Amino acid sequence: MSVDIAWLGNQILGRNLNEKESTLLATIISEKTYASGETIISTGQEGGVLHMMRSGSANIEVLKDGEKPLKVAEVEAGELFGELTFLNNNPATADVVATQDCVVYKLPREQLVSVIDEGEEQLAYLFFSSIVERQTSVIHEQRVTLAPELRKLNNKAVPTFAKVGIVAALIVIVLIIASS
Repeated sequence: MSVDIAWLGNQILGRNLNEKESTLLATIISEKTYASGETIISTGQEGGVLHMMRSGSANIEVLKDGEKPLKVAEVEAGELFGELTFLNNNPATADVVATQDCVVYKLPREQLVSVIDEGEEQLAYLFFSSIVERQTSVIHEQRVTLAPELRKLNNKAVPTFAKVGIVAALIVIVLIIASS
């Protein structure tokens, strides 16, 4: 199999790519397949790789000591994941586990730097724009999900210290999702 550059341009970057961009991306992006149940990213795994779900789906799961994994998000075909560890080059803070057979495209951070070195700043800009768009969507999604829960808590006779603890826990969950 080879990377579908036309799909990548239209689905991830939002436009058709020219021949030079297509050729360059074909040399720096790799493809890997994962079977359902296989781990795509492991907690603690070295960062610095942007993942793009070409097909299939996966769960983002947080592991707590001795507890069952907690699903905090789902990744569908056409979505980016691992974007914060790509940017900050820190280890992964969650597992990403395939829920269906998946095809994943991978772009190492150093390779995107080489795109800039090749004079293709616009191409690098498209990747960064996609990352910002994805993070904006995650934040909006979490705001929509968390706001009603916070209102419910506010309306109940819950001691202030408990509210603060719950809000802190929810913020930690959002940060874990955002850093995955």
